[in-house]
Amino acid sequence: QIPPQAIPSHGFHQFKSNSLDVLQRRIEELQARTDRTDIGTLLIPDIKVADSGTYMCVGSNSIGSNSAPIKVVVLKTDQSLSVVTIQPAVADVQEGQSLELDCFAPGNPPPRVTWTRANGRLSSNHQVVGRQLRILSASSDDSGEYLCHVEDSSGSRVHQASVSVSVTSSSSRLQSPIIGIEPHSAAVRVGESASFRCRVYGGAQPVRLEWKLASGQPLPENVRVSPDGSVVTISNARPTNHGAYRCVASNPFGITHTIVSLIVKEPPVATVTPSGPVRVRVGEPISLECQASGEPRPSVSWHRLDKNHKTTLSSPVPMDSNAVMQILIARPEDGGTYVCTAHSSEGTTETRVEVVIEGGSQVPSAPWTSVPEPLMTVIEGESVTLRCEAHGFPSPKIRWSKLRSTLPWKHKVVDDSLVLPGVGRQDSGEYICSATNSLGTSEVTVTLDVETPPFATSVPDDVAVRVGEVIRLQCLAHGTPPLTYTW
Repeated sequence: QIPPQAIPSHGFHQFKSNSLDVLQRRIEELQARTDRTDIGTLLIPDIKVADSGTYMCVGSNSIGSNSAPIKVVVLKTDQSLSVVTIQPAVADVQEGQSLELDCFAPGNPPPRVTWTRANGRLSSNHQVVGRQLRILSASSDDSGEYLCHVEDSSGSRVHQASVSVSVTSSSSRLQSPIIGIEPHSAAVRVGESASFRCRVYGGAQPVRLEWKLASGQPLPENVRVSPDGSVVTISNARPTNHGAYRCVASNPFGITHTIVSLIVKEPPVATVTPSGPVRVRVGEPISLECQASGEPRPSVSWHRLDKNHKTTLSSPVPMDSNAVMQILIARPEDGGTYVCTAHSSEGTTETRVEVVIEGGSQVPSAPWTSVPEPLMTVIEGESVTLRCEAHGFPSPKIRWSKLRSTLPWKHKVVDDSLVLPGVGRQDSGEYICSATNSLGTSEVTVTLDVETPPFATSVPDDVAVRVGEVIRLQCLAHGTPPLTYTW
C-alpha cells in the first residue's frame, strides 16, 4: 500500500476533455475546488454536471506508480426526480395480510415523499414511514390505485408514480379476472410499431382493462390504448419505449396484473473520450475510453491503424460495452490513429481518435533530486529559501513537506523553492523535497537550524561600593548555545 504522503495533489487526473490543454485547465480547476484526505480520497464539494467523467487516481512511490479509474455521473436535478419507481410494481396481497410499498426517487438531499389514494384519503390501517406506505391487515376496501408524490428540495417540481393494489380473499379468488397477453414479447427497430392485446379468459363481469408502464410512470405520447382498453399500440418506436408494459384487469372481486416486454432495437453507437486529437508528451500515460450504446448491447474492441493494417489492442468486451485503452508510458511510436469498434446484430460502427506524441525521442527516466545546501543555519527572524533541483523525464513535480510536522503556515513555494519568511526556533528541523513523475518518486532532505542571537545583561545595573570592598557583577545571557562571555 502506498503511504498517504507519497500521493501528491497532482496525482489525481481526469481523462474527459477534448485536448491536453483543456484537460490541464480542468485539473487546475478541480484542484482549486477539491479537498484531499490523508488516505488519498478526492472530495468534490458542490458537484456540477460538468464534473462528470472518468477520474484516474495515480499513486506512486520510489518503486513505481499505478493508477485506477472511477467513473462519475452527475445527474441533473430535474432528470433524477423524474425517475420515480414503486416496488413492488405488482402489488397483490391476501386479505388479512400486510403489504409494504416502497417509493424510490434519487436525489441529494433526499426529496420529500408523500402518499395518497387515487379515490380518496388513506385509511387508519395505512402507515407512512419515510418513503414507505404500509397497509396493515388488508381488506377489500384497500384495493385500488395508490400514488407516490415526490417533491424536490425547492418545492418547485413534483413527480409521481402509481401502483395498483389488489386484495383478494379465498372466496372471491375464483371470481377475480383471469387474463393473458398476446404476444408475450416483441422486438422492433426504431421507427417501427408494435401492438399487444390483453385477453380476458375468466372472472366475473364486468372486467375493466387498463395499460400502464411496469414502472408506474404514465404512458408516453406515442403509446395509444384502444377504447375498450384491451389493445396497446406503440407507434414509431423509439429507444425510450424499451421496457415492460403491464395490463391491469379489475372487477368487483379483485385486480389481476400481467406484464409484457418490448425490445426496441437500435444500431450501436461508439463514443470515445477524449474525442481527440489527443496530445501527449513522451513518458506520460495515454488513456482512451470507448463507451457503446445500442440494443442489443454491443461488444467493444480497440485496434490501431498501422499503414492501413489493423493491430488489435484488446479483445471484445460483450458484457459492459465499455473498453479502456491504456498506455502507461507513451513512446514516439505510439502516435497514430486508434479505432474503437462497436458491434451487435444490428450493425457495426467505428469511431476514430488521433493521438499525437510530443517531446521527440527523449528517453523517459525516473526522477532524481539534489539540493545545493543540505544544511542551512540562519538567525531567528530572518527569511530563508530552501532550494531543490529535480531531473527526469517527464519533468517531475516537486512537493515540499516537513519531517514529523506540518509546514509553517506562512510558507510559500516559488519556482519549486520553499520560502520561509521570519523564521523562529520552532521552524528548525528536516524539510523533505519530493519529486514525482510517471516513473517514480525521489526525495532529498534539507536540515534547517534556526539560532537565536545572544542577548546579555548585568545584574545589578549600577553598583556603589566603598574603597576596599568586594565587587561581584553577574552577567545574564540568552541565545543559542554555546555562549562565550567577555568582560
